[in-house]
Amino acid sequence: MAAPSEPSSVARWARWALIVGGAAMAAIMVISSYLGYRSARAAARAAGRGEVEVVLDRVRQDLHRRHGPPSEADLAEIRDELASRGLRYLAFVAPQQTIAAGVPVGGPATFAPEGPPFVMYEVGHRLRAIAREPAGPVGPRPPGRRPGVGDRPPRGLRPPGMGPPDDGAGVSRLPDGPPGPDGAPLAEGPRPQLVIEIDAQLSRQVADAASRSLVIACLGALLLLGAALAAARWLALRDREAQARARDKHLASLGEMSAVLAHELRNPLASLKGNAQLLAEDLDGPPRERADVVVDEAVRLEALTAGLLEFVRTGAIERRDVDPAALVRAAAGEVDGARVDVDATAAPTRWSLDPERFRQVLVNVLRNAVEASPPGAHVDARVGLDRGALRVTIRDRGPGIAAGQQEAIFQPFHTSKTRGTGLGLAVARRIVELHRGTIQASTASDGGAVIDVTIPG
Repeated sequence: MAAPSEPSSVARWARWALIVGGAAMAAIMVISSYLGYRSARAAARAAGRGEVEVVLDRVRQDLHRRHGPPSEADLAEIRDELASRGLRYLAFVAPQQTIAAGVPVGGPATFAPEGPPFVMYEVGHRLRAIAREPAGPVGPRPPGRRPGVGDRPPRGLRPPGMGPPDDGAGVSRLPDGPPGPDGAPLAEGPRPQLVIEIDAQLSRQVADAASRSLVIACLGALLLLGAALAAARWLALRDREAQARARDKHLASLGEMSAVLAHELRNPLASLKGNAQLLAEDLDGPPRERADVVVDEAVRLEALTAGLLEFVRTGAIERRDVDPAALVRAAAGEVDGARVDVDATAAPTRWSLDPERFRQVLVNVLRNAVEASPPGAHVDARVGLDRGALRVTIRDRGPGIAAGQQEAIFQPFHTSKTRGTGLGLAVARRIVELHRGTIQASTASDGGAVIDVTIPG
């Protein structure tokens, strides 16, 4: 029975569900907040238009109290009166004359003969509106006191000489230019324009609140996604720890059984092999061949018991500074020096290792690589540094590792060879883990298995 080595599918799906759920909730938060932001911006624009229309109406009322084109003093007086409503710039624009009061953010007003009757847009922190007014005749200004800003005759009732009558809807028409030299009314012409800029406080407050809400929602979505990722990572760590504990428990029980079995078999096997060898020496022909088979099988069983004892061997390793390249070359020579190509150009000169135990790792991996490669094919062994750790990479020229078996090959008794014990890579992993390192298997893009051993400093 193999120890569990892969995270369970339920735990893996739970982690992905947590990540996807967190991402979905974060996306919903952002989308709903963005939609709310757009609605709030639309409400802010509507509120701004309302503020602009109120100011425009007050400006029209004040202008209608005066006869003829307003002076700069008139516009300054109106601007000061409506400063509490946010009016900062006011201009009366006619074809041949522009009168303004205040400093514009969107540039000085200019006359445009064509265009929509009303335009509103943002300029910096202000709202700028351009209103094209209905044109009308202009009469002479009455003698005496100039009409004041506070003079407000009832709608539809205009004292003589106070300006043009209402247009029937309670809205007076503005003049399109200065009167003639003799004070006679001018003919209908291009319509004058009113240009205003206001600090739309209500609109800005709504827009600022919408922006803050969107920013807060985005930050909350990021925090939610980060929490989901952190929780998924925590679950992954817990799952790996649980898998490691289960594997250690399995290996411990397997080791106890293997140790007992190996010790019980060692003496009978030694006796069997010795007597079979003596018998084979006294026989000839077919009986000798059959006795040799007994000897070979006894030798194989003896190797199996030795492997079992090595597998259950634990204890602390004894690390010291050694030459890792020399260890790789020695292990290659022990397996088949002619077929193992060692690249140690990037190898460190010294590294902390248990030389005997780590040599066993290299021998087990190199032997598997040579046996998996076609006859005469070479095996590559490269030793170097990778992000501050010693890395030994061994690649064979065999068929590679079957999909889904990258972890299973390190399990005890997992082998595809007819005469193998399936303990070589399991022993290698145990020794590497005692070095606080990792051993991983993969298949190269152009074929062949790749074993990576990483040992931190």
